[in-house]
Formats: sequence, structure tokens, C-alpha cells
Amino acid sequence: MRFYDTWDSKSLVSVTTINDVIDKPSLRKWYGTSAGRRCVENLEEVAQRLKAEGKLKTIDWLADAANEKRDNSAATGTRVHKGIERLIEGTELETVMDDMHSQRERQLIEGYLSFKEDYELEVEQQEVAVCNPGHGWAGRYDVAGRCYGSFGESVVIDWKTGATGPHATWALQLAAYAHGTHLVTGGVAPPVSRNRALAVRLYPGSYSTHWLDGQDGRASLKELYMVFRATRVVWEFEQQSVLWN
Repeated sequence: MRFYDTWDSKSLVSVTTINDVIDKPSLRKWYGTSAGRRCVENLEEVAQRLKAEGKLKTIDWLADAANEKRDNSAATGTRVHKGIERLIEGTELETVMDDMHSQRERQLIEGYLSFKEDYELEVEQQEVAVCNPGHGWAGRYDVAGRCYGSFGESVVIDWKTGATGPHATWALQLAAYAHGTHLVTGGVAPPVSRNRALAVRLYPGSYSTHWLDGQDGRASLKELYMVFRATRVVWEFEQQSVLWN
């Protein structure tokens, strides 16, 4: 659970923490599959653990397979995001690539470079921590900038490096960022479009774009932000320590 301390001494819950209350059926299946895969691919070790550690500890080890993958994926995402940030700041590509820990990470950087070239990305801001004190949240987006499809507006763009997606929570996350009113450190948030935002899912050497623009029957950012605010209410409800007498 993450909170941001703002310039006026408030503590605001993060956008991603709020979105954690939303059910993710694909993740439930992934957790089960990860445990099952660890079991069938390590039958001898399972037998040894059962004998040496007992049933409960063996079950914990099997169940922890997904957590280990999640943590590894998060570490990869952090390095790739930091690598992109450094490229935008002007660091040489070779230097950034040398700091990646795997071929996959280097290929995800290549996916970003492909997007940047294809969409003629012009970054105006990056790693901006914004908040909406009146609505009780804070968060940090990757970049705001102009690109093909933004129609000349500066739009919030978020890089996605996970193995699955797109997810509904991406939409709520971006809608929230687009409705930030202040910087966490104080002052007015940089102006960004409230009509469109973009999630870019990076693949090894490639990418896919997921626009939120209210077109072709899709929900508008305004509508998505209303859903996010309702999610904020659900999150607050879940913080109740006593629900029954």
C-alpha cells in the first residue's frame, strides 16, 4: 500500500493502490497456473520438500511461484522504465543497454525506440507526480507529450512492460493522471489532455498502442475518471477495520 506526502502535509493514497481493489480474473488463473507449473516441473523436489519440511511449507513454496515471477517482472519493469527515462534525458543508447540485465530488457528498450520513431514522440514532461487533493489520490505518470494520434495535444503516456494486458486498471490509472490538479510537491499540474491518453505496451522489439479517447464506442476519459472515483470509494470502504458488531 503506497501513499504520497504532499506539499501541504497531506497523505494521499496512490492510484495503483486504489486500483488494487478491482478483481483481476486473469491474475487468479495465473497464480494457480504458476503453482501448478512449479509442481509438475519439479516433482522430485516436491517429494523431497514434503519429506523434509512437511505439507504446509511445501504448499507455501508452490504458492510462492507466482510471487517470485511477479517480483522479477517488477524489477524488469523498473529497469526498463529507468532506461527509457535516461534515454529521454539524453543518455547514450549503448550506456543504457549495458545497464540492462537481460536480452529481454534490451529488446523492450528496442520496443520503446520503435514506438518513438513510428509515432514521432515529443516528450514534454516525464516522471511527473500529480495529485487531486479534493478527490483524495496521488500518482506518478511516465511521460506527457505529443505524438501521432494526439492531435497536437499533450497527452499522458504510460509504458507497460508486463506479460499480460491490456487491463481495465490501465484505463482508470490514465484517466486519473489526466485529472491531476496539482503537483505533489506543490503548484499546478502541467496541462494535459482530458480527451485522450495512451498506454504503450512494450514487447521485445515491438509495441502495441491502446488509446483512451472515447472513440468507436469506448468510454471517454471523463467517464473512466468517474469509475476511478467510485473505485476510490470502494477502497476507502475496504479500509474499515470493523464492519460487524
